[in-house]
Amino acid sequence: MTTADTAGIRAVLFDMDGTLADTFPVIIDAWNATTDKAIGRTYTPEEVIALFGTPEHDMLEKALAGLEPERIAQSIETFHRFYEELHGEIQPFPGVDDLLNELHSRGVRMGIVTGKGKRTCALTIRAFGWTDYFGSVITGDDVTLQKPHPESPLKAAGELGIESAECAFAGDNPLDIQAGKAAGMVSIAAAWHPVYEQALRDAQPDFLAETPADILNLPGLPVIR
Repeated sequence: MTTADTAGIRAVLFDMDGTLADTFPVIIDAWNATTDKAIGRTYTPEEVIALFGTPEHDMLEKALAGLEPERIAQSIETFHRFYEELHGEIQPFPGVDDLLNELHSRGVRMGIVTGKGKRTCALTIRAFGWTDYFGSVITGDDVTLQKPHPESPLKAAGELGIESAECAFAGDNPLDIQAGKAAGMVSIAAAWHPVYEQALRDAQPDFLAETPADILNLPGLPVIR
């Protein structure tokens, strides 16, 4: 732990991609199927990951900026079709379902704070039966400023009716750590996803979780009911 005060954590917010669900491979495959069809180009995984942080339709609008608006709109629909078709390949990270169930049983409020779009986020929440867990879902479509700006975690805390100082925010990306800190929350590094591992540690999170279950050891969480 660092110097962050973790007394009285009443809510835990989670990033989605790379934190709750192992979505990166499907996002990359759907992206490349879309861009190959639209402009005859595919991207390396690293190139696609570098674009993360805004909703998928914003990513595509930038990548396909030379096309007519109608073609771009068609490509966005193509992406969503591929994403939905491939979604069965996505799984929650091991231990995530148990973590969510345990936090719920302890009366801890939960929310999702993600840069992805409403459409893909809602699909994953429904597919995994998580609807009842999350009292707030803030996507990239719901805010003006994306992480690392604190707008999205602060909006989630507001919807939950909980002060930011009583919230923790878990994510796999250094931007999640920065956003959590800027919002006055306890920042949790979801280090079970290795893509940003060293940069995540370098961001100096308040709490390092090597596995989802480690979050249950966060000081200040309610004890088992």
